[in-house]
Amino acid sequence: GKEIPNPNNLLFSFDAPKIESYISYLIGNGSIVTVFGMNYHNPVLVTIGGVECNFPNSTDSNTTTCFLPKFDSDFETPKDGNLTIHILVGGQTTEADIFVFNEAQRNDPPPASKMKWLIPAIVIPCFLALLCAVAVTIILVKRHKKMKELRKLFKN
Repeated sequence: GKEIPNPNNLLFSFDAPKIESYISYLIGNGSIVTVFGMNYHNPVLVTIGGVECNFPNSTDSNTTTCFLPKFDSDFETPKDGNLTIHILVGGQTTEADIFVFNEAQRNDPPPASKMKWLIPAIVIPCFLALLCAVAVTIILVKRHKKMKELRKLFKN
């Protein structure tokens, strides 16, 4: 973009952001979170419980909205149940331990590995089939030997 001249080297400063409250709505793979406070503007960075909120947007100086993805299944819940909302605006940060964690915001644990049952499900039947084949082979070899002996007896 085009650089705006600043011959007097004027510096701008903003008041630090403040968090007053929030609302959160569960949807699909996460939550829509709206944080209310003061001194918000874009660009803004929002993290909740150490997880970065996606698509943060300050709609006005008092409201910032973002999408919070679901937490990992092994996410450790804080003892008091509250997570820290952390906001970074214009190089200034603020935080508040007010976000109430809800188990619905956690990903389901990964399904038990299929390998645990898949290996025995393949190996056991194969072993049994091999055992049957060996038994049948032994029986047939013994019969064949008996038949040979009987033929020798009757030929003589």
